[in-house]
Amino acid sequence: MVQVWHPLVLSLKTIGVVALLLVLLGIPLSYFLSNEKLKYKWLFETLVTLPLIFPPIAIGFLLLLLLGKYGWIGSYLNAMGIRFIFDFNGLVLAGFVAALPLMVKPLQSAIELFPKAIKEAAYSEW
Repeated sequence: MVQVWHPLVLSLKTIGVVALLLVLLGIPLSYFLSNEKLKYKWLFETLVTLPLIFPPIAIGFLLLLLLGKYGWIGSYLNAMGIRFIFDFNGLVLAGFVAALPLMVKPLQSAIELFPKAIKEAAYSEW
C-alpha cells in the first residue's frame, strides 16, 4: 500500500511548490511582460512561450543538456552540490517550466486589456 501513496504524495508536493512559484514569479512576470514600452519584449515573450512551441520531450532534453551532471549549467551547480536530475528540484523545475506559459500568457493578455484610466487611477496617492 505504501507503493501507491509515495507517488501521490510526491505529486502533491510538486504541485504545491510549482503553484507557489507560479504565484510568486508568474504574476510579476505577467505584469512585466504587459508593459507596452518594454525593450526586447519579443525576446522575453519568446522565452516564456518556448515550452508551448516545442514538444515536452524536446524541453526535457534541453533541461537535461543544461542541468545534467556534465551540462552547460549543471556542471557548475553540481560542483556546489546542487542537483536537478532525478531529484525533487528537477521535478519542480520541469513542472514550473511547463506551466509558466499557461499562466503568464493569459494573465498578461488580461492585464494588457485592462483600461488605461483604471491603471492610472491605481497610481494616485491620497
